[in-house]
Order: sequence, then C-alpha cells, then structure tokens
Amino acid sequence: MIHWSTCPPGQPTSSYIIQCANLTFPLNYNNHAMGNVTAFIRRQYVKKPTNSGIWLVAGGPGDSTISLAGPLCDFFIGSNNSFTCYTQDARGTGLSSYMSCGKNQPAGPFDPYNSSQVKAFSNCFNKIKNQYGSVLQYYSTYNAAKDLLGGIQAINPSLVHIYAQSFGTYAINTYLQLPGARADVIVLDGPVPTNRWPLENNAEWASQVAQDVAYGCVSNSSVCSSRLSTMAHIPKLVMDSIIDGSLPCLQNLTWLRATDGQFWTSIYNNYCTGGASRSTAHLCLAPFWYRLHRCSSSDVTQLNFFHKYQQGVQFSPLNWLSYSYGVSIAIGTSEVYSYSKSPLSYSQQVQRSARMFASAGVEMLVAYARNVTDMPLYTVNPSVYMKFAQPTVPVLILVGTYDGNTENGLGYWLQQGLGKNATLLNVPYNAHITVAYDNPCVDGIVLEFFNSLGTSYDASCLQQYQEPDWDGSTQTSRNYSYQIFGTHDLWNDNYAVDVPSSTTTTSCPSTSCDCQCTNYNITAIVCGIVIPLAAIIIALVVYIVLILRKKKAEGTVSKGADMIESPLGK
Repeated sequence: MIHWSTCPPGQPTSSYIIQCANLTFPLNYNNHAMGNVTAFIRRQYVKKPTNSGIWLVAGGPGDSTISLAGPLCDFFIGSNNSFTCYTQDARGTGLSSYMSCGKNQPAGPFDPYNSSQVKAFSNCFNKIKNQYGSVLQYYSTYNAAKDLLGGIQAINPSLVHIYAQSFGTYAINTYLQLPGARADVIVLDGPVPTNRWPLENNAEWASQVAQDVAYGCVSNSSVCSSRLSTMAHIPKLVMDSIIDGSLPCLQNLTWLRATDGQFWTSIYNNYCTGGASRSTAHLCLAPFWYRLHRCSSSDVTQLNFFHKYQQGVQFSPLNWLSYSYGVSIAIGTSEVYSYSKSPLSYSQQVQRSARMFASAGVEMLVAYARNVTDMPLYTVNPSVYMKFAQPTVPVLILVGTYDGNTENGLGYWLQQGLGKNATLLNVPYNAHITVAYDNPCVDGIVLEFFNSLGTSYDASCLQQYQEPDWDGSTQTSRNYSYQIFGTHDLWNDNYAVDVPSSTTTTSCPSTSCDCQCTNYNITAIVCGIVIPLAAIIIALVVYIVLILRKKKAEGTVSKGADMIESPLGK
C-alpha cells in the first residue's frame, strides 16, 4: 500500500494534481538483513489517478527526476487525461536515500564559482565515500532498475508506458532484462547502448557514431571543413585538446584553466547543441572551437566575450535535488564506460579511462580534482552486464542527427541490440533529447506512439527542420554571431581586426544599437540602459505635462503640482 500525500517543499509545481510518496526496498536484494533504502516517487494526474501509467526515467548518470516532473508530466497528462504520470528517483539521487555526509552536508545549490562551497562539496564527497564504503556497490543501475520494477509492481497499473532520456535509456535496457519487468510501449530518447565505450573504440564507430553538430558542420559546409577538418567530433575536441592540455588557447583563457573550466566547456557545448531544433544556436559550436584552436588575439577577446555572455545568461547553480552528490554519477559513469566484457582491474580501469572520467560531471570534477584513483567503481552484475534486452513490445528510439552527447550512430547500435521490435527514428538537425517544450513535432510523434501503444506515428513533420546556416552568411546568423561573440563575422575571418577594447570607441549609426563600430560595453550601456531609461523619462514627462494640463483645466494646478513635487522633496 502506497501512502500518497502532499509533496515536500522544493518539488515542481503542476497545472494538475501532484502527490508524493516514499517506497522501501532492500539495500541488497540478495541480503535483506543489510537494511533498506527509500525510493522517492511522484504522481501527477488531471482529476483522479488512472490505471494507465506513464513513467519518465531520468538520465545523468545521477540526475533525479525532478527535471521531468512538472511540465513534461503536464504535457503527457494534459494531452491524454487517461494517463497518470510517475517519476521515481533512483537510489542515491534526488530524495531517494541520497547519501548524506551528516552535519557537513553542503547548503544550497552547487556553484562552481564559490570556492568555499566547492571545498564543502569535495569534503562531503570524500566523507560519503569513506562512510558508505562497501555498500556503494548497491547504488548501481542494476539495483535502481530493481527499485523501478518494485515501484511499478506496487502501483500495478493496467498499462505501462515508459519514456527514458539519455542514461535512462541504459537503465531501461537493464530494467527490461529483469524477471517480471513490465512495459507495453517504450520511447528511448538519446540512446546509450550497454556497450557504448567499446563501440567508441571500434573502427566502425568512426564512420557511424561520430556524428554531431561539429560533424554536420564539416560535412555540409566547405567554409567549416576548411577550418576544422580533422577536428570534427565533439568528444575528440574535448578530450584531445582540453583534458590532455594540448589546446592552444588553454594558456590564454583563465576561465578555461580554472577548476571549473571543463564545466564551462560542457555548458558551451550544450548551449550550442542543445534545444529541440536550435538551428541558430548550432552555429556557435564549430566557430567556438575554431577560435580555441587558432587562438589569435581577437579570438581570445571574442572567447572572453562569449564566456561573459554565457555567464550572464546561461549559468544557474545546480540544485542539490537535481543531482546526487557525485557518487551515483561516478558509479553510473564507470558502469557505462567499461572497456571489456570481463571487468578490468581497478587500476586498469583508472588508467584507461582517466581522461574520460575527468569530464564526467561537474560534481565529480570538483570532488575528485581530476584524480580518478579515488573514484568508487561499481560491481558487475553478470545477469545484465554488457547485454541487451530483447523486448517483445514496441520500442521507439529517438536520436538527433546532431546529438553531441549520445551520438547519432548510437541509435543504430541500440536498435540492433534490442532487436526486431525496436524502431529507430533519426530527428534531423536535432541535438540531445528531442522531446522538449519547443519541439511540437517530436512531442506529437511520441504522444501518438504512446496513444496507439506503438502501432502508429506520423513522422512527416520532421521535414520542417532546416539545416543551419553554417557559413554565417544570412543577416540572422550575423546578428546571432554579434550577440554571442561581439562580432558579426561568425568565423572571425578578419581576425586581424580585434573587437574594440573598453577604451576605444568610434561613432555608430544613430539608428542602430546592433553595431560593431562601438565597444560592446558602451553599446550595452547605451542600448540596454540609457536609451530605455531615456524613453521612460520622456514618457513620464509627457504624462506629467498632460496631467498638469488637465488639472489646470480643472482649476487645480497648484494642488497637482504639490502632489508631483512633494515626493522629490522628501
């Protein structure tokens, strides 16, 4: 019996009814005497709980489902009120028996720019590692999948729909291999095959998997290919240039050398590749990396401009409810990125995966300071390790052709592994995670697939997506380039002419606030503050004049003047 009640503070709001509960499961399913863990679960519905459930499974590794609850659940139940939407946090994440460091638990969101907070998180991670020791092995994907099975069995709906994102697709592959696993229809968005890392070291991978925004730019634009050529794959760009320290601009950009430098690079990659159909935002990725590799003086200036812009509009602290404290991320990552069917020794795994692990997540990065020798690894469960489920129900695999996280070719590998009931749908020019509030085409496809229990969907709307303007030749692209780099020249071809320094200004057309001839800081002040403020003042003066005239006509000028002047005299 599940006791549903009002959700605790900090949970997402819903346009409909949302309730929460805690489920209890064994820490070790093979030895119940070792104690229990809790699984935090939410349900959302329109009027009353229905017998048709849709489960949303988060990625990460280490994400809680708090980011899926609320709007995404609202979309599904709002489109079909026969659905009840469920989001269950995996053990060790969110509010599901997260691993606490007691009195030293960091307060508030994680902010990589707060040195004292970074230290507090690092200390907490180390205490968790030391405190939980041998039981960390039970915080694996296998045990989380067992918890999910227990949650579905406890609710026991007549229909089970599953939507999983990113690492969640890996978790569902594990879940489907468990005895008694239930599902009537499944959508896997951003596929992670069970043997991903061996694939990425496979010769065939180079041609079938390494397809993302950078690859698309080089493949479809001579302008782009002449600049990036062999550097056309995001993981290669990240691992071969930042993690091994060979990036030319590494010494010229203080924010890139900082502890959180890889965090910012990850944010920038996500910004340039994220979103449902961000054909405009896609434009920034290749020029961003081109500047990092060429590193002229104006490149540095523009990259610092980009960093400042992103810091202002993109950065927001990571809420602790959305992430585990690094341990689940570490365990999950070590699980996905294993190197062979027979587990390597601890030292071998560390040696072979040091570069990859260093960029696995911002929490792990600061927690282990790029030293993965202290990172806890999971214990293999041979019943599911490196194996594919063989589902007997319809499965739809969604992957963007420009996915930089779970590369496009991984969709093919997952489809082949899952077998005949899995269908692959490549979403043109989309990046990681195709179901989104701004992507009604894919949202509609998934909804029809769920409503029909996998028997039909209309993908004709995919033809609406357009290839990005890689060359940066249109006015829209030029304006976007100016917004993010401070220059209309997307590729900075005239790189000998630097973005003006803060002490240099020239005249600018009086009719435009989007000009290159004026220093950005001054332009920002004039266009963003002075002009709007002047407009407000003028409007206020006009308003006062009109009031005075009206009052004068009514013979109450003096009283009206006193009312206007008195606040200024206080």
